[in-house]
Amino acid sequence: MPQTIRRGLPTVASILVGLVVWEIVGRLADADWLPPASDVFARVGLLWQDGLLQPAVGASLRTLLIGYAISVVLGLALGTWMGMSERAVWAFGPYVDAGLLTPVVIVVPIFLVILGISEATLIGIVVLFATFVIASTTRIAIESTDAALRQMAISLCATRRQILTQVTLRDAAPMIFSGLRLGMSRAVKGMIVGEVVVTIGGLGQLETAFATRFDATGSWAVTGVVLLIALIASLLVQAVDGLVNAWPR
Repeated sequence: MPQTIRRGLPTVASILVGLVVWEIVGRLADADWLPPASDVFARVGLLWQDGLLQPAVGASLRTLLIGYAISVVLGLALGTWMGMSERAVWAFGPYVDAGLLTPVVIVVPIFLVILGISEATLIGIVVLFATFVIASTTRIAIESTDAALRQMAISLCATRRQILTQVTLRDAAPMIFSGLRLGMSRAVKGMIVGEVVVTIGGLGQLETAFATRFDATGSWAVTGVVLLIALIASLLVQAVDGLVNAWPR
């Protein structure tokens, strides 16, 4: 059995056990707020057949992918700069720390005033959620690289660019990808928060619509789709991580 499949078996088993427990508890409790798992899966199928799920998923994925791509570019650039320059830390460190500590939700009204009720607002919220954790993790990764490797590269007359790309970034890559995975999880949160607050489309708006009708099964169905998107997105980042860090150093 391939090693990748063997590693994934505990996760699959855990998910199956969780679904079975959910089904049993949902039927025994007979509570409106906790429908059985089978009812939730059935509702997902109905939403797909009715054509309500596809446009919501498409809109959410568009916001997520654009926002995350911008966050990766900004976060990696800023984090690398801060990791290589103490002046950059003094200049941008307080903003990164503030971005990590401040609840992004309180900034949403400012985006609404500037950009209005638009897709740009949703993308901006995703960027705010994800950029700072990527930048902070990248900075720590750069600062934690082996100084002996850099000194060896300098002794071999490597250029500044070669030291950065061939030594520093390669040594920091595993931790940088940890930040990218964290950034993806925060990007998904930003996607949903933005859509719930702005309510111009996507899974967040669909979730809000079910919640206002006290439709627990519909709410759980949308929540399940969001969790699936988050899981797939995380696995994709992890797969890229495996490819990059499998290269010879």
